Amino acid sequence: MKLTEEIVDWLAKWIPDHKAQPKGGRPPLSKARALRGIFWILDNGAKWKDLPPEFGAKSAVHRYFQRWVEQGVFENILRQMGRLIEDRGGYRIYECFVDGSFVKAKGGGDGMVQPLLDFMLPQQMPERLIGDKAYDSAPLAAELAERGVELIAPPWANNPNSGQDGRPLRRYKRRWKVERCLAWLQNFRRLCIRWEKRSTLYRGFLHLATILLLVKYV
Repeated sequence: MKLTEEIVDWLAKWIPDHKAQPKGGRPPLSKARALRGIFWILDNGAKWKDLPPEFGAKSAVHRYFQRWVEQGVFENILRQMGRLIEDRGGYRIYECFVDGSFVKAKGGGDGMVQPLLDFMLPQQMPERLIGDKAYDSAPLAAELAERGVELIAPPWANNPNSGQDGRPLRRYKRRWKVERCLAWLQNFRRLCIRWEKRSTLYRGFLHLATILLLVKYV
């Protein structure tokens, strides 16, 4: 995927301006230039030390990325994009698909397993949540039912009486949609190998990658 000037300008409008230093000093790196540097890291999968000088000082671009992640900038953009697409009728929010992905953390790092449904772009919960047999769990089904969500997942071999019949399970055939989405995300090489020890920074790359996948709909 190419990061066009139009996309850079659009993203930059969502990012707070850099606060001027009271004592002056070196002019801050432009948001557009920092965004291009961050995208280069996301797209190439390289370490920060390998960032080409055309994007500015490595430490400055990295510092901007850390600051924006800590401020929740990319997460906020992603949520707002989700609202825009939903308002335009772009979401079919009556059902969602869920799957997991594992990424090797080079050098170790903190955990990153997030509770299910703790980040939803739509403003309301879906009627159905569809996953593979790893999600066949009575406690999970009960928790989702309290939120008005039906869990659809093939039963484990030792759990043939999970309550699922053939009609709901036919929807499981549509699960290729979430697998396709994961394949799209894995085109961003930085998401395939995690160099950050802090999961929040890796999640920032994930949010940015998702933004870029959604940007054509906004």
